[in-house]
Amino acid sequence: ERFAKRNGGKMPSMSQAGSYSGTLAYLAAVARTGRAGDGAAVVSAMRAAGVFDDPLFGKTSVRADGRVIHDMYLVEVKKPSESIKPYDYYKIVSVIPGDKAFRPLSDGSCPLAN
Repeated sequence: ERFAKRNGGKMPSMSQAGSYSGTLAYLAAVARTGRAGDGAAVVSAMRAAGVFDDPLFGKTSVRADGRVIHDMYLVEVKKPSESIKPYDYYKIVSVIPGDKAFRPLSDGSCPLAN
């Protein structure tokens, strides 16, 4: 809603929301390390943060392979009569826990995870 207030009432797209989330996590890691120029230290700080509360995606973590883990949602498009405001399109049918929504680390072949 903060985004919409600054952008003529338009809500962010999924890509914009994801970019915002990633940027916030990056900036928090830079603040913890104080080393914006050291990408390896920043990424290490992001992984070391453990589970953090992302303002858009809730409880979130970064795995050793770089995959960001958070709950995912199965949604259903609302009937027009169910919408109560602009951009109120979906109702959550179920929440898929992050550890079930993404491929397990053990099933991947990312060399960074070893």
